[in-house]
Amino acid sequence: MASKLKFKDDPRTPKLIGVLIIFVALYLIVACLSYIFTWKEDQDKVWEFQMGLISQDIAVANILGRLGAIVSHFLIYWLFGLPVFFLLATLLRYGLDVLNDKSLTPYRFRLRIALLWTIGVSLLFGFIFYWGFWCAVTIHYYSCNAYY
Repeated sequence: MASKLKFKDDPRTPKLIGVLIIFVALYLIVACLSYIFTWKEDQDKVWEFQMGLISQDIAVANILGRLGAIVSHFLIYWLFGLPVFFLLATLLRYGLDVLNDKSLTPYRFRLRIALLWTIGVSLLFGFIFYWGFWCAVTIHYYSCNAYY
């Protein structure tokens, strides 16, 4: 009697997971790249996310539609800003390595480094662009504080 292969023991499972991770990473990268160019048209539609946004016929300018606009707005506006691309590049590389059966042991370190870069650059951009470039460079709190 032949025994059935379990899903986790099937050699195709890592390939399937790798392809799925690659598709998710590419979807997020394209959505975020589209958000960079279309955020002015889409921001008022995704500002307060509601389930009605998905079900209604609301036109958005994002290449990947309403879901792309919602996800990219969440990642870029609410979470990390442009440094989110560090995490997305790490996710894409992880998917490629899973697909090619490479060792996945260095990914604890790579994920940690990507998170540090994402959070660090996000904080740096927030500091620079909140006060303005000149105020951030010269650190003149009182002279720059008069404008805000």
